[in-house]
Amino acid sequence: MRLFNWRYIKAFPQFCLVIGVLVVSTVLFTWWWLKGTPEIREQQKVQEVHEQEIIAAKVAVAEDRIDRLFLADNDLYDVETGEMIFKDWISGDWPTDLFYDDTSKKLLATFPRGLIRYGLDGVQEAELSTRYTVGFTDGFKRAMYPKDKDLWMADVDLKSLKLTNEHPITTMGIILEQNFAENLILATNKVLIVRNLNQQLRINLETGDVKPSNVPTVGISKRRSPDGTVVVGQQGSDFYFYDVEKDEVKNYPLGKSVIVDAQWIDDNRCAVLVDGNSIAMFDRTTGKLGDAVKLSLLCKAIVAPSPNGRHLFCITSKGLMLLDLETMKFEALPNGVESLDWISDDTLLFPRTDSDSSLRGTWLKKVGTTEQRVTPEPCLEQRNVGPIYLVLKKAGQVVFVTRYGICRVKPDGSDFTEIVKMKRLPTRLKGITEWGSK
Repeated sequence: MRLFNWRYIKAFPQFCLVIGVLVVSTVLFTWWWLKGTPEIREQQKVQEVHEQEIIAAKVAVAEDRIDRLFLADNDLYDVETGEMIFKDWISGDWPTDLFYDDTSKKLLATFPRGLIRYGLDGVQEAELSTRYTVGFTDGFKRAMYPKDKDLWMADVDLKSLKLTNEHPITTMGIILEQNFAENLILATNKVLIVRNLNQQLRINLETGDVKPSNVPTVGISKRRSPDGTVVVGQQGSDFYFYDVEKDEVKNYPLGKSVIVDAQWIDDNRCAVLVDGNSIAMFDRTTGKLGDAVKLSLLCKAIVAPSPNGRHLFCITSKGLMLLDLETMKFEALPNGVESLDWISDDTLLFPRTDSDSSLRGTWLKKVGTTEQRVTPEPCLEQRNVGPIYLVLKKAGQVVFVTRYGICRVKPDGSDFTEIVKMKRLPTRLKGITEWGSK
């Protein structure tokens, strides 16, 4: 048996030479391919400058038209011209809110887990993120979030987008972090009530004190005020309202009457449906429940107040009706409609998908007038959400999606235009809110 093959040993230097040539040639080719000739490099620089100029021009357009821009999925459009300013403007998760700060010329997007700042070119510049969820108070000056099985607070540095002065509020080590946001019942800047395991906890955010609570939670999504600080309901023969910050309950005798439903009109006023035949108004600023006013129809539920709080929907013995809370008079609504949405204080938008061409389309109805069709194409709807539309108040336009693309119309039904034709239709629309506005 031979231990060495002298033929291969003698050929070894030639192998090294061949391999060396291959390596060197590969490196040189790669360098040439990446760097190219001086002419190619110059062309690349010119192209980069040109692309930067295009982006700068688009940023200037976005800054000038910010009130009339909107997101359709991740693309940025101008509602007046239909022009796509940026494609894939903001990538990643869909923001809860999108704010524009005119001072810094930056965007601030809110998400369940934190904040992200973008330039007007859509490039992410900074991010503040927590593991599960975070809530902001005092105009985003403070943050509250679960961490290490306790509740923590911190100051928010909006310039660097970082949490500072982080400190635990509670020290019990029992807070369920993952579902904390879903388990919140009531909350103010000072106090909150949260479900935790099989109990309710009332947590004082200033002192860290924790004690058991017992707020009835059945139907609480409607009985809770929009700002999450007060809840109303019936206990025994009394109407009650509970102020979480004061930890105070006030009762008003109802006698034999029963509260059938309740609907908050704004942060301070709540319409209370009594015995299915009367409406009483509760005003938290005075702490008083007004006298019940008799209705002309029996009512099972009240929902969806208008933006100015004058009207709301009633499910009556004659179907869905509109109730004027000032006159307590009913108004009939269009038949065969599955969803109606307020686009202004007195105007509703609704799609009809009927096979009857005279009914099919997107319709508007102003309170006190007959409905008008703005297009034979119905506004598309997202499952379990409703019509895909957006109200741009400053631009005075309503944007919605049909099977052919994106359309706009003024709230009074005039100036309808299909602004963008497209095959891949957006499923979400988002406007840009001025920073600091309510």
